[in-house]
Amino acid sequence: MRDLIKKVLNEAKKPLVGCDFFEDHTSDHRWCKYAENKLMKNTRRIKNAMYDYTKEFLSTYETGLRAVKYNKELQFFSERRDMVIDALEKFNESCPKLRKYVIESMKRFTEHYVIWDEQQQYDLLNKLTTNYTAAAYMLTANLPDYYKTSVSFNNVLKYFFDDKNDDGLTPFEVFMGKIASENKREIRERINQTITQKTKDGQEIEDRFYEYITEQLGGSDVITYSGDYSFMDMIGIDLMVKNPENKWVPIQVKKYAGGCDDNTIKLARNHMCENWCVSNETKFWNIRVYNGPNLIKIKKQCKTSELDETTFLNVHGTPNKESQSGFCRADYEDEEEYYDEYYKSLENPK
Repeated sequence: MRDLIKKVLNEAKKPLVGCDFFEDHTSDHRWCKYAENKLMKNTRRIKNAMYDYTKEFLSTYETGLRAVKYNKELQFFSERRDMVIDALEKFNESCPKLRKYVIESMKRFTEHYVIWDEQQQYDLLNKLTTNYTAAAYMLTANLPDYYKTSVSFNNVLKYFFDDKNDDGLTPFEVFMGKIASENKREIRERINQTITQKTKDGQEIEDRFYEYITEQLGGSDVITYSGDYSFMDMIGIDLMVKNPENKWVPIQVKKYAGGCDDNTIKLARNHMCENWCVSNETKFWNIRVYNGPNLIKIKKQCKTSELDETTFLNVHGTPNKESQSGFCRADYEDEEEYYDEYYKSLENPK
């Protein structure tokens, strides 16, 4: 019951995102959810289209919304470069084979463009390539009704990202060219709101685990690499902790356990030594400990208890196969707080 109340309260507080901008039970809402499910499994077409548009158009602009390449003399890039240098020093002893992968990845990043807004700050459109919720909304808001009722999804993608008009532009390129205009402002704002909220949801989990692990180990044994266009985060490393063997362990933090199998992380694991993927559960952190790409064990660590260094921090222990679903105590103060908040919402509906 408490979890249900918590879920209802949290959802009520959050701003609208993606398909929620379309009224429930409408054809647009249904099609948008369908597109979201399809794009969740494959965002390659969006990535390719955005890359081509950024290279061909945005990189030629000198003002307004534009794209720039890596330049270590610019503060925006130098701050992110410093994170990589720091990580390489730590990997020198902890996992030398990972250094080569980080360096090669860094070289690839320097050949790509980053989109800046009018104030020369990181623009949220950079995240459209991986945010399938925002991409589904973009498609639904821009497609003629015919493509949402009578055309297969593959043909929808072909039309929107490949078919060119008399001016040699695809519907996606036409939309992007007008995204800053008055008549597209609402769509742009809703895309930004969706990306912002989804990013916030993920960042909140990272922040909570960072606070928890720092409290347990001390700040000197924990390093975070979060932030917009963080090169380490793009590789698949959100933060690192020092284990009992005095080695730095890379960690990916995910909202759900299923996120531990995304392609970016799976690729990076092939080059790692010990590494973790942490996901958030109601009363515990679900920590998957890997040795390279191989899952060694799963540890459910109570959010309210101290770390068990033998089974939690040390990868060389034996897998823990005991049921741990009920071992975390309830936090009754939090529970009372949620019930109080719930009943107040019933008394004072908005």
